[in-house]
Amino acid sequence: MKKYSCILLTFFLSVDIFAQDIPKVSFDGRFGSQCIAFSRNSKEGVCIAPFQRVLVNPEKYNHKLISLTGFLVNSFGRPVLFPSSESYKSDMQFEGIELMGKLPLDKKVMDGMDKGVFPIRVVGIFDATYQGADVFRLGAIKNISSITLHQIIPER
Repeated sequence: MKKYSCILLTFFLSVDIFAQDIPKVSFDGRFGSQCIAFSRNSKEGVCIAPFQRVLVNPEKYNHKLISLTGFLVNSFGRPVLFPSSESYKSDMQFEGIELMGKLPLDKKVMDGMDKGVFPIRVVGIFDATYQGADVFRLGAIKNISSITLHQIIPER
């Protein structure tokens, strides 16, 4: 009996130790934590999610404010964000996330969308239930607050 008591005590102590390591706030909402605040005045968190994480687990980000970076292109007449140009060129339409609603696009981004623009960061509400109108999609980003073209700083 003492042997089993020691095993159970060790188990519960180890669970408590691991539980203390789980962050309460993170940049991407890992371990069910809250995402970081969008601004100083905001109580809502924005999940800065790697595209791959959204691809693997879209339901985790459903109806959450996310910041996602990818390759933006007109696909079947709609603005769609892909993980990369290779994903788009490989006709992986189901990896695309459609951008819906009023889009705050500048002229440089609009002019480049037919060929594709990278890297584009989009901030908005992710809808994992949307599956596309004409082709299968991973989801949609709605209520978009910003779309920005990032400048890549060259290494020295």
